[in-house]
Amino acid sequence: MATTDPAQPGAQQTMERLLRLLVQKNGSDLYISAHAQPTMRLHGLCVPASSRALGPQDPVQLLAVLIGEQSAKALRPPQTLQRMVSLQDSGRLRVSVFFQRGALAFSARFLPATVPSIGHGQGQLSPALHALAKSSSGLVLIAGAAGAGKSTTAAALLECRNTEISGHILALEENIEYLLASKKSLINQQQIGADIASWHSAYDMARHCAADVVYISEINDESSASAALALAQAGVLCIATMNAATPADALIRFLRHFPEGERRCVQGQLGTALRAVVLQKLMRTKAGPRVAVCEILAPSERIAQLLDRGELSELRAMDLSQQAGCQSQAQDMVRLQNNGLNFEDAVPEAAPNTSTTAWGNTNFAEIGDSSRAAVLGQSPAGAASSPITLSLKS
Repeated sequence: MATTDPAQPGAQQTMERLLRLLVQKNGSDLYISAHAQPTMRLHGLCVPASSRALGPQDPVQLLAVLIGEQSAKALRPPQTLQRMVSLQDSGRLRVSVFFQRGALAFSARFLPATVPSIGHGQGQLSPALHALAKSSSGLVLIAGAAGAGKSTTAAALLECRNTEISGHILALEENIEYLLASKKSLINQQQIGADIASWHSAYDMARHCAADVVYISEINDESSASAALALAQAGVLCIATMNAATPADALIRFLRHFPEGERRCVQGQLGTALRAVVLQKLMRTKAGPRVAVCEILAPSERIAQLLDRGELSELRAMDLSQQAGCQSQAQDMVRLQNNGLNFEDAVPEAAPNTSTTAWGNTNFAEIGDSSRAAVLGQSPAGAASSPITLSLKS
């Protein structure tokens, strides 16, 4: 077992090895912190990706491989940073840099090059999303917890529209995560701060560029909520993501972005403009990988009345499986089960205490490159020699 520092050029080899392992094992995140083992999130669970902890300067050296030595060494607490990094032929990384206990740390979210498809096949996103992607206008909110794949599902809706309907799609994003090529539609993707000065400028421009679809990467304040609602009312299909635990919570949080004195009016506007709230969760299957399960609240006369009157507590108690055009989480799970998937949460089973192959007891040797531990500074025997090529996307 090697104990050498992953100093350059060792840092380059170490980072490439970690990323290759992340891609090969379909992991979602890589976490790098001083005095801790490099860790990967596989199928929702965090698993050590090395047999030793990193030193105090190792995170800086590893980050330098991704964003450049000058940028990495210039960071000081309490600064934070987000960058997109391209992995040649594999996808992209959303790198989030922060400080903990005075030391630099970062996480890297892996975004595959291929956007998930919508359909009836095993593991595909709910076919109910197909009709939403083809809507002529209205507001579609994609909600869920952080890391639930909201932006991935949004990209799937845009790609579905892109392949089937002629028009203009405009995506406004803090960081461009999925690079979408124009097909039947023309797609323009704007990164805030790089392609356009600010969110305010982007919203103002979106109202005048004759877009059929506008994607807003996150609703998190009054200006984003107001812009999304105004676009939907103006005959544009506006797709936006936001953090929420339930469809009703998404609507409540959306309304709370507006001053209290304006909410009565906004409630009625939302009831008219709303096309759907898609609540997404990632559920782990018994085979290990997680799949997206969607709960959909679609507008109806009853739901519009509740929104208009502000009776949102009744939305929380509503059984979506009994509402026309809506879909419950259980209904989508049944669809996926009928396609051959078995969920861990569908039939709870006690994990064996003695098995080292159960996900709850996974050790690094079980997920190692070529079935061996890829220890920092040590290439496993027989490991693939082709590196992952990194190129910075500012």
